[in-house]
Amino acid sequence: MPEADLAENFCRNPDNDVSIWCHTMNPDKMWDFCDPIISEHMGWGGMDYRGAQTKTRSGEECMKWSAMDPQRYNVNPARYPYSGLDENFCRNPYTDRKAIWCYTTYDQKWEYCNPLTE
Repeated sequence: MPEADLAENFCRNPDNDVSIWCHTMNPDKMWDFCDPIISEHMGWGGMDYRGAQTKTRSGEECMKWSAMDPQRYNVNPARYPYSGLDENFCRNPYTDRKAIWCYTTYDQKWEYCNPLTE
């Protein structure tokens, strides 16, 4: 399942179960569901933001970081593996942007986002 991002020991849902899950270290329990962790913390210009915002400040839908259509770009999960580039969540994988952002699904290539708490 290469699209499932199973390289680390993170909770995932590669088989479309009811929630995210992982294999456990407990020999009596092969796997278990995980409680999703959502952080709306915005330190360091949003570089550590792991919230669930999926829309830009103007209300446009964010593009999945692993997609290459309609935009083509070099910021992706393979190039920035520890930046939380999951799904289409707003992120800030490097320091030259001032806040969380995402690529968009329309003509404007990218836009800033606000965390859900603002």
